[in-house]
Amino acid sequence: MIRWLLLLLVAVFWSADVVTGDISLAPGLSVKNAMLYLIAAGLILRRVMGDTSGARLPRIQAYFAVWIGYALATTVVAGLLIHYTDYHLTDAVIELKAQLIDPAIFCLAVFYGLRSDDDVRFFVKGVVGAICLANVLTLGSVAGLVPLAVRVGDAGAEYGRVFGFFGHANATGELIACLLPAMLVISSTGSRPSRIVWYAGTLASVIVLILTVSREAYVAAAVAAVWGAWLCRRYVDLSRYLTWALMALVVLAAGIALAALIDPPIADVIKERFLGQSTSIDLGDISSGRTDIWAFALSRMMQAPITFVTGFGWYAYQSMGFILGTHNYYLELWFDLGLVGLSMFILIMRRAIVLALQAMASASERECLYLTAFVLALLAFVVGNCFGVFFAPIPYIFMYMGAMLRAAVNIQLREAVRPVAAEPQLAVGAHPKVRARAVPVTMRRAPH
Repeated sequence: MIRWLLLLLVAVFWSADVVTGDISLAPGLSVKNAMLYLIAAGLILRRVMGDTSGARLPRIQAYFAVWIGYALATTVVAGLLIHYTDYHLTDAVIELKAQLIDPAIFCLAVFYGLRSDDDVRFFVKGVVGAICLANVLTLGSVAGLVPLAVRVGDAGAEYGRVFGFFGHANATGELIACLLPAMLVISSTGSRPSRIVWYAGTLASVIVLILTVSREAYVAAAVAAVWGAWLCRRYVDLSRYLTWALMALVVLAAGIALAALIDPPIADVIKERFLGQSTSIDLGDISSGRTDIWAFALSRMMQAPITFVTGFGWYAYQSMGFILGTHNYYLELWFDLGLVGLSMFILIMRRAIVLALQAMASASERECLYLTAFVLALLAFVVGNCFGVFFAPIPYIFMYMGAMLRAAVNIQLREAVRPVAAEPQLAVGAHPKVRARAVPVTMRRAPH
């Protein structure tokens, strides 16, 4: 029952992004958030009444708590004591809920809501399928076949780029880069009739990724593939990884050809962004002005060196008159929350990857493939955040993270109670046949 409620939550978020828009109930509260909080409240009640599954995420929960707690404390200081110009406490609290509290609830609600491995696969397929369907509709809209409004950039660095349904073109590209490994795994491990559908959804996603012309998404996908291959080298056979790479190249080649048919001007856009900006000798042009923004933010921190440790306080960057965003999530966390906020996010991502790698040591072949895709997804997310601040994809990424953490913990719990053959304790002089028949078993206890 819970897995269906969680899948309904995905459907509500998907509908708000793709079809209906975000229906607001009050400042900072929408229909989709209200549903999230109701599900979270139900899970808390179930846990209070007794949850015997043994699943825990103590470190990640602690990191989330410190992250949110420090942000709340700095919000109070910035809004009530320092009084930055144009700092609005209400707006800061709403953004804190949306950017820090909600992601923690997404992750933990899914983690504690799902139970079995079947629940995890069911939910992951739901999330990945929703993104594939959104990308199919994006292509339909660009081709004029679907009456949905998909923005296409019309000027400057955004000219000709397809934005998709998840905010900016870079955000859509980042989301696809994160979930593309899962798409390939599901496509290759599903039943024969379903593979055609999944491969079609994967191909549509690759085409949309190309049409976004998001260099950060391309870099994130490429770096994650190499980095992930190194981290997972002990658990995934090289031939399997090469098979994935070949599949990805075939899908990419087909995607490029189809993208040129669906949106012919895209070739000139790609040429300009890669052969125009990327061959410039000016670092600001190569980075689309990002390095200038980063230098300006760091120079502001240099005026008050203590902020390199403490930060200016949550939501301070938006209140200081900066015209453009940081285009770097780590820099924004550092600017607002100092070393505490920056380190907590890094520790959450690191701990999730470590849990997945530890579980892979005892996982079945199919579980190992799913966990490998998860590691690649988080690595792509980590790399992509070096070049942007992506809010629209966060619900899907953190819900996916919660599901795969449940899969990893399930594997560890299963291994903890696995029967272990022990040396039989027989009396001295016992008959050899009796010794041969004695196969006592001990049980490893699950950690608390």
